[in-house]
Amino acid sequence: MKKSAVYSALCAALLCIFLLTSGLTFASWRAQGETVNAVSMASVKGQIIEEFEQDQVVYPNGTVDKVVQVKNTGTVDALPRVKVVTAWGDGRDESGRLIVDPELSTENIEITYNTEQWIFRPEDGWFYYSRVLKPGETTEPLLKSFRVSEETGGAYRNKQADVVVSMEMVQAAGGGPAYWNTSYEELGIVYAESGQTELVTTVDFHGPEQGFSFDVNGGDLFADFKNLVPGESRSQVVEVANRWNEKTELFLWAKLTGQPQATEETKELIDRLLREYATIVVTDEAGNVVYDGAVWGNPELDSHGNDSMKYPYSLGSFAAGQTKKLRVSLYLDPQTDNEYRELLGYITWAFSAEGDDSGGTDYPDPPKTGDSFSVVVFAVLALLSLILFVAALLRLRRSEKQ
Repeated sequence: MKKSAVYSALCAALLCIFLLTSGLTFASWRAQGETVNAVSMASVKGQIIEEFEQDQVVYPNGTVDKVVQVKNTGTVDALPRVKVVTAWGDGRDESGRLIVDPELSTENIEITYNTEQWIFRPEDGWFYYSRVLKPGETTEPLLKSFRVSEETGGAYRNKQADVVVSMEMVQAAGGGPAYWNTSYEELGIVYAESGQTELVTTVDFHGPEQGFSFDVNGGDLFADFKNLVPGESRSQVVEVANRWNEKTELFLWAKLTGQPQATEETKELIDRLLREYATIVVTDEAGNVVYDGAVWGNPELDSHGNDSMKYPYSLGSFAAGQTKKLRVSLYLDPQTDNEYRELLGYITWAFSAEGDDSGGTDYPDPPKTGDSFSVVVFAVLALLSLILFVAALLRLRRSEKQ
């Protein structure tokens, strides 16, 4: 009986020692690095610039100077169009608007248009500028003056006339002319969208202790994700490297970070933009799709799957010293509403690596967050071995008393 108790205590002690000494094998590690990315929406705006003297008295066969141009006051390339409407009237109301007399023909208001730089479409009655305007640029004049025909009769005596100019402007990128049911081909305009940039940023993993380092443009992982317009796609190359001497699986995910000076309404817009309208596609050097889904979260489901960057998403296993070139493309839904115009949001892109001290993460289905499952198993087994050891000691003492 005494010998059996000794053996039991010895076995329990050996099991406890084995588990404690092998604890280093089960201990997990997790390294993480983050970088903030600013994503901004474009402003598509224009301004009519007129040179015209109001309340001029004009006689038949007289000419009135009226120079009409359009300036791009937005932040991206844009295409303007202008419509000109003429009218005669008896006077003006309290707000200064002409009281139009529809019985008076306007054919005697003769305008010579600049048809070299402006394209007239009779099907919609608009003049389209013949090239895309960059921010701050101004068009050539659509018109410089108009003339009242010498055949104008007495019915126009003491009447007032208006030459009313209205303007619209759409983004050049993202198929902007389609909003007007036309295209660059139909307008005879040559415009090449800059869908991708040659900018390259690097993300290096140095090991569990050193973590990650970033070589980014101006502190921004995706420097070209600025001034986005609906329907536009931008892409950039990110080189991800494993500088550690062990095989490692790397992960990427997006986090909503603090939005400086943003109102609660703006924060909600940013959240909705990244959930519903902004799509990110990650492809490797062979063109294989690594990820294709929302930038942050799934609008329908709190998903851990491959349709959400809200949680760590695997970029694959990296051998020691291996570098992968990933092309990251950001696409904005054409249905993105005007309320998102000039919106500025910040995203934190987080990279992480997880493993255990046995080296690397060469195991199936690695944990996504926190300590590995093996640590929990180790703790339970250690506790059981301690209980067995104490029970064996108690049994040994009882046998010694007998």
